[in-house]
This record gives sequence, structure tokens and C-alpha cells, in this order.
Amino acid sequence: EHKEINLPAVTSDYFPTICDILGCNIKSDRPIDGISLLDILKGKQNERNAEIGFQYTPQQQMALIGDRYKLVHNLGAQRPKSDNGTTKISDYELYDILNDESESENIAGKHPEIVERMKKNMKSFVESCAKSNRGEDYEN
Repeated sequence: EHKEINLPAVTSDYFPTICDILGCNIKSDRPIDGISLLDILKGKQNERNAEIGFQYTPQQQMALIGDRYKLVHNLGAQRPKSDNGTTKISDYELYDILNDESESENIAGKHPEIVERMKKNMKSFVESCAKSNRGEDYEN
């Protein structure tokens, strides 16, 4: 059976999804990157309800993608801007990926509350990655 799912997903979702299918118990004291997609695949859930973080450290590029919005922070390299280059490279860009698939309109100025919420979540994601890189989340 072919099923099309129209929401963001990432390879980090494989592990929790497979564990959910097999009925495995995942240790709750370990951070899990990704979510189980089983309820989504079964049609019981139609939103991810968890953002996906991406970062490319050498060039300080970061993005956080949710069910509707994508927050981009790109300190290290130029990225084509929707506003003809008026966005400073240190600024955050926000896109409505449901209504603007090509990310042509930076709406960060129109939705500062969404930017602030996603900035906090992005910071948590980056801190979690740094902790993993240092081995602090797998000490036991």
C-alpha cells in the first residue's frame, strides 16, 4: 500500500519508529533524536508536534523545522535572501513552509513571538548536540 505523508520527517525518526513497531523499551534517560512516526503512518496523528533541528558547525548554519515554520540562522555564509539582501546575516529568518514552499518570503518581522519560541528550541537543540559531542549524555 502506498501512503503519502505531508509533514517533515528525518532519518533520526527511524530508530524510535522501529522500536515502537517492535515494542522495544527505549531507556528514558538517554536523549533520542527523532520521534516515532508509527501513529502518523497509521493515520492516528496528522502533525509531527516536534521540531527537527539541523546544524552545520564549520559555517555556523542552523535551521529548525516544525509542522508549519522553518527558522534559519546562518552566521557563517551568505544565503540567498527573499528580501533582496536586506536581512543581516546575524538575523534569523522565518518561513511558512506550508504556504511558501520556495521560502521566498522571510516573515520573521511579522511573527516575533514564533521566532523567539523557535530560537529557544534551536538553542536547546544546539546545546544537546554539544553535550552529545562531549559524551556527556552517555556517561553510564
